[in-house]
Amino acid sequence: MKIRTQLIISTVIFGLVLLIIAVSAVTTDRQLEHLDRQEQIARSLAQEANDLSYLSTEYLLYREDLQRTRWESVYTSFSSDLSEFDPQTPEQQALVANIRGNQHRLKEIFDSVIPVYAASSGSDDPAADPVLQTVWSRMAVQTQGMGADATQLARIMHQEMDQLEQASTLLIFALMGTFAAYLLTSYFFFYRHTLVAIDDLQKGAEIIGSGNLDYAIVETSDDEISELSRSFNRMAADLKGITASKTDLEREAAERKQAEEALQRQTEDLAWLNRDLESAHRETNLYLDILTHDIGNTENVSNLYTELLIDSLPGDREATGYAKKLQRSVRKSIEILGTVSKIRRIHAGPPLLRPMDLDAIIREETGHYPNSSIRYEGAPYLVRADDLLPEVFVNLIGNAVKHGGSDAAITVLTEEENGFVRVTVADTGPGVPDEQKDAIFHRYEQKKRGVGEGLGLYLVQILVGRYGGEVWVEDRVPGRPEEGAAFRFTLEKA
Repeated sequence: MKIRTQLIISTVIFGLVLLIIAVSAVTTDRQLEHLDRQEQIARSLAQEANDLSYLSTEYLLYREDLQRTRWESVYTSFSSDLSEFDPQTPEQQALVANIRGNQHRLKEIFDSVIPVYAASSGSDDPAADPVLQTVWSRMAVQTQGMGADATQLARIMHQEMDQLEQASTLLIFALMGTFAAYLLTSYFFFYRHTLVAIDDLQKGAEIIGSGNLDYAIVETSDDEISELSRSFNRMAADLKGITASKTDLEREAAERKQAEEALQRQTEDLAWLNRDLESAHRETNLYLDILTHDIGNTENVSNLYTELLIDSLPGDREATGYAKKLQRSVRKSIEILGTVSKIRRIHAGPPLLRPMDLDAIIREETGHYPNSSIRYEGAPYLVRADDLLPEVFVNLIGNAVKHGGSDAAITVLTEEENGFVRVTVADTGPGVPDEQKDAIFHRYEQKKRGVGEGLGLYLVQILVGRYGGEVWVEDRVPGRPEEGAAFRFTLEKA
């Protein structure tokens, strides 16, 4: 059995014994207090019975109202004390019953005397009055019986108190003896056993530590010390096996050294690769600079010359058509370069978000399409974003206008939702099939696109994610994708 279990069991047993003895001692003390009070009441009853006898005699001799009043007062006190007495045994109950009987008879005798002697004065020779002698004798018998019974009650209470005091003394000695037994038992059965076991364990550890790995510590019982001894023995066996495989350890050390050398070479290779990546990054940035700046400037010039070419061909419709197609291609190229520049800016570093007036941005962007049917339903909201937020509406509203056609109705709606502002851009165009609702935002990454396609919605997705929101597309009319799409996204309120 575990030492902890043994200690808990012994503590619980001795604790219960101590608790029982302590409760018994407290109960005995309370009984002593009760008996002491009962003894005091019994002695008071005996004294009051004597007082009633004396006052009865005084009243019969002198027949004065003062003696009668005093007698009635003492009688009332006697009755009150008797009502407080609590007899426990049949003997005590019998004595109390006798006292009550004598008390009632005494009262009856005294009450019968009062009308007779109330108007008459005391007799000069009480012995010559036979009626007085008879009443006197009867009252004396009652008061003496009451006093004797009360004295007997006091004596019984005192005897019971002596017995309880002896029992209380024995309980105190039992309490002290039990506590001493608990200490001795704890010492001999637990501490001494534990100290001996620890001493044996210490000696065994010293022997094993000196190099004698064949030594085994004796396991005497199934407790915590024995578990520790088993652990020492297993450690010695493991150490012996490790010592026996020194060659394996040396080989492992050599292999580890080779691995460290290989890791060092890989680290050097990674350093070279990192430098190559940095060089490639700088080169990529150079190409992007050329693409977004130099080629962009060239595209702008080409767009200008295309406009001049269109103006110079007013009569040749076919040539004008070709020139306008050329102009649309140049403008599409400029738009793609602008989008690439914005994506590059987004990936350049963390955003510096600030409160932006969402209502003003929406009104400005919808104003760029005066010929389209756009209805805006919203309220002023401040959201956390940066100056790229208008690009979200440029792409969503632009797509709705482009794919919805001239007859498409576009609705822009803003509403508050759990600390966010949810924005909806819905149109009555051809809609988005269910199988494309998720892929439409990843078309650029999946390379399922034509020239310049997929960049706009990809830009919307990374911008909304940059602002801590989400973007998705639903059917404008649930379950009927052919009746238009509803692009929704959320922005954090500022």
